[in-house]
Amino acid sequence: MDAFRAARDFRGMAVALTGLGDVAAAQGDLTEARRLYEESLKEFQRIGDLWGVAGVLRDLGDLACRGHNHLHAAALYKDALAVFHKLGHRRGMAVVLEHLAACACYDNRPGRALKLAGAAAVMRENLGISLSPAEQEELDQTISRARGKLPEAEQTKAWAEGRAMTADRALEFVQRG
Repeated sequence: MDAFRAARDFRGMAVALTGLGDVAAAQGDLTEARRLYEESLKEFQRIGDLWGVAGVLRDLGDLACRGHNHLHAAALYKDALAVFHKLGHRRGMAVVLEHLAACACYDNRPGRALKLAGAAAVMRENLGISLSPAEQEELDQTISRARGKLPEAEQTKAWAEGRAMTADRALEFVQRG
């Protein structure tokens, strides 16, 4: 960090802090990871790096999920979604929508979870990108949990409504809560 500070390379410092946060998270030190991510977020915000801001907000949301604080995670993901939308980064939006779907499922809002997952699925299809096997397994579990809480007709309706959402509409849906 000292070398980045001395060189006044604030972006490099923010990126390094994010990387250190990733290491701490991988080692299970969620408190240290959060501290590093929050410091990184402040730097990215200070220099106006929206890509960095969006990524770190998503990382902080992931940490909140790991700590079973799904309400806080959803708030962080909501903020990340808005930034990814502003950047026009549909892949980032799809990832965050999938994470928001998991949060909605934990919050016992299965219809919302299916709508969010459906919106993410369309974005991925339109971009021609797929999930990794681990991501697909996680998403399948979210969808299965949500479907298990709704009658079939409500499942079908929620999924179709999500798939009909544009990126703008998905953002509005998330912001309305």
